[in-house]
Amino acid sequence: MHPKEEGFTWLSSDGTRASRIDYILARDSPPTDARLTPVFFSDHAMLSCMLSLSHSVTTGRGLWKLNCSLLEDRELVRQYREHYKEWQTLQDSFDTHAEWWEMLKRRTQTFFKQAEELIHPDQACAVPGRKITDSLLLIRDTICLARDRNFRLVVLNLDFEKAFDRVSHQYLFQEREPVSPVHGLAFGEPSTVWCNVNHPTLTNRLRDMSWMVAHEILQVRSVMHSRGMAANSTCPRPGCGAPETVRHLLWECSAAVDQWAKAGSLKFPCLPAREVLTAQLILYGVSQKQDCSRDFSKQWLTLAAIKDAIWTSRNLLVRRHMQIPPVTVIQMAAATIKSATRHAQDTATKKNRLCAHSDEGAGATRERSKQRRPDSPGGLL
Repeated sequence: MHPKEEGFTWLSSDGTRASRIDYILARDSPPTDARLTPVFFSDHAMLSCMLSLSHSVTTGRGLWKLNCSLLEDRELVRQYREHYKEWQTLQDSFDTHAEWWEMLKRRTQTFFKQAEELIHPDQACAVPGRKITDSLLLIRDTICLARDRNFRLVVLNLDFEKAFDRVSHQYLFQEREPVSPVHGLAFGEPSTVWCNVNHPTLTNRLRDMSWMVAHEILQVRSVMHSRGMAANSTCPRPGCGAPETVRHLLWECSAAVDQWAKAGSLKFPCLPAREVLTAQLILYGVSQKQDCSRDFSKQWLTLAAIKDAIWTSRNLLVRRHMQIPPVTVIQMAAATIKSATRHAQDTATKKNRLCAHSDEGAGATRERSKQRRPDSPGGLL
């Protein structure tokens, strides 16, 4: 290349390369007064010329360019190949190969034009004339409007990934829970589970853990391994070797079995005997036997505190290589129960004092209203 010569329509940014890649093709009308004009916003120069067109000149339909992004659709390519095989069988119907080739180009153009109109690469939810990028522009304009008008704004942007998911019509007519289902529970029991998760007896820490246990997203190794955040899913307890799931951690592991055996009715009178304990009662607070509200509150707080102590001892084993004996785990659970009970009592005391103060204020107001004269609203007896 010789970038210092004239006539090049493209020049690289560093000025070392140039090319004549822009043309004006004319037929029966030779161009005159052709010139190149550099433009600041492009690496191409503007090519302009004068054409003297006669009245007999007809303009063509122009060149058709294939949208190459359509070739990334494997299904679309497969359909075109099937059509192409059918079109190949029509060669004997034409006098020359050139006529068949013209037919092939026309049908190819029609096929991809229809595909481009029906399957736009940015089409969203089959809305004609709309694209996914339109929603981004709308969000941007809305945020700018909120800033200009100085008002609060909450934006909820839903992804179109699941727009074309299909659900069986029979499934839509089935009777379902009004809340999120819980794996392994019968119909009606998940509602009880989510009430237990938000039980007023539990502290925020115990509520968070109960919520993660119900969703089976507690950060055990099986969960972390499924998300690529752990090397394996094996239980960290020495000699166990089983996958560490939420159920395994709190119920099936040998360490959990020993823990629940020691945390029986002798240590915690509100707990039932070891033979009566079930996985559903420990994990979710669901049992076939319905206890009274006060007994269940104490029982559920105790179960949540023991589960929290088991989880804490497991984390100390993994992070600090500390073996916590079952007796210490029981003491940790007892301390958690004592702290939660004290917090509940303090909250109830503050609430009672606030109610009493409100009642005293209301009583004083009534007394002052009784002392006022009926005929003199502002005077006192």
